[in-house]
Amino acid sequence: MGNGDGEFDQPGALTADTYGNILVADSGNSRIECLDRNGNLLSVYVSPFSHQPFDRISGLVVNKTNWFFYSNRLTIVNSGYDKVLQHTALSVLPRIPLGSEAVPFALATDASDNLFVGVKGELNIKKYNLRGDCLAQFGFPRTQSYEPFFMTTGPDGSLFVTEINSPTVWRFDADGKSLPSWRWDPKKVYYAGGIAVDSNGVVCISNPIGTILRYTSDGSPLASYSFVHPDNRPVEFRNLTFDGENNLFAYDTRHDEVAKFDSTGNFIKKWDVRGTDKDYWDKSWGYLGMSCDEQGTLYICNQLESNIRAYTNNGSYLGRFGSYGYGPGQMVCPAGIVVTRNGTVAFGQSSSSELRLMRI
Repeated sequence: MGNGDGEFDQPGALTADTYGNILVADSGNSRIECLDRNGNLLSVYVSPFSHQPFDRISGLVVNKTNWFFYSNRLTIVNSGYDKVLQHTALSVLPRIPLGSEAVPFALATDASDNLFVGVKGELNIKKYNLRGDCLAQFGFPRTQSYEPFFMTTGPDGSLFVTEINSPTVWRFDADGKSLPSWRWDPKKVYYAGGIAVDSNGVVCISNPIGTILRYTSDGSPLASYSFVHPDNRPVEFRNLTFDGENNLFAYDTRHDEVAKFDSTGNFIKKWDVRGTDKDYWDKSWGYLGMSCDEQGTLYICNQLESNIRAYTNNGSYLGRFGSYGYGPGQMVCPAGIVVTRNGTVAFGQSSSSELRLMRI
């Protein structure tokens, strides 16, 4: 009995999630503890509302549906406040410490679920597996270089990396061997606001004023296009990602909107991420990282509120996960984000030199 990790005070309701973990209502400590099947503590859940902590938890259930995002949605009967709450229970995975050299926006993943992470220094790219093992470390083929900023992988597994304040795309094969680099036209785009590669190897680069440049993987220019906001307002594209149908998504940080284009650059639609979650604060200027998984679900980091929101590729809001904090399932100012093929969400944090992994 106690209030430490793995201790209980008046344990009550319990349930299991789809991973075989056990969730126990620790009513005396106003929390829920998640244990693996061997009794090891994985995470602790507390109420997301400071003015309404968990009180006299009388029931727990995990919603095991076919909707992957909600497959471990935890429903909590909070008798003390006559509330039924929902909380996202996430499978806990190891953290990857990066040290003070971390660049939280520079992340990529490949078809083998490996992670590429940008760091400071001469060898400024590290390759990890999902267990946190460092498989390789390599860098730009010159001694004087800026930090990697955005990175992505192509259909052949090659890595494309941009750097701060330089119109250069650095390329590497899956093992870190340097491939010929190329430069885009700095008169059109001085520095990249984002980079993405579709399934045909077409490389798209955005600038902060709404221009999308298109290139072949070896740097030959293709037709570019510019986005004019329907209200004639200036836009500021800071991130790009493709879905499995080669639709391109560009995040406009000036208006907290996502613009969707087809594979040839035709504008399809846009949506305001601030207006899709009416029950939460209307303050979302802190978004930056954005990634799309193979099912077409779009994930967007919210640095201000320390969570990650999910949308369909047509802009329908699915939900959010994460909360402010340093414990399992929590985050502080999530920045860059990627989603591996096996459903692992990896993200860097502006306030922490480690890579966090979550399984949804």
